[in-house]
Amino acid sequence: MNGESHPKLCEAGLSFVLTERDGAVDVGRYCDQVFRDPWSEFRPRREFFVAYRDGIATATGDVFGRMDSLFGWLSEVALDDPPYALEVLETAIDGIDRIYTSSDAATSCAKCLTELFREAEDCELSDDGRFLKRVLAVQDVLFSIGLDALDEWLRAAERP
Repeated sequence: MNGESHPKLCEAGLSFVLTERDGAVDVGRYCDQVFRDPWSEFRPRREFFVAYRDGIATATGDVFGRMDSLFGWLSEVALDDPPYALEVLETAIDGIDRIYTSSDAATSCAKCLTELFREAEDCELSDDGRFLKRVLAVQDVLFSIGLDALDEWLRAAERP
């Protein structure tokens, strides 16, 4: 990926192609590969994820059949940059009314949420609980759109 030497230009090009119906599926596949790369330093802006979500939805009619790799990537990003991971997750699920994912994606999503809740707990006093409210809102949306596999994670995460 040429994104290492020209990240903004690469992101702009990918975002543009995602808006083109014919190119969205191919770019979506490429992005899936990038998201699966554990060494990827790719950190696009919010607008890229809007184009990714909308482009895949328009081209295939099935956003979350194609976004399993994104959840895996987010679970890793959340370890280093929870605020960024939360923003991306909020963007990815905005406007989605149903979700179909693999059990691996649900596990990755649960891992991501665990890190987000950890960060929310760490900053709860300093930000008056704003980050926690956002994480809870994301969790509620994930449950409402059918990520039922989070039930086990929620039970395991409950404090005694």
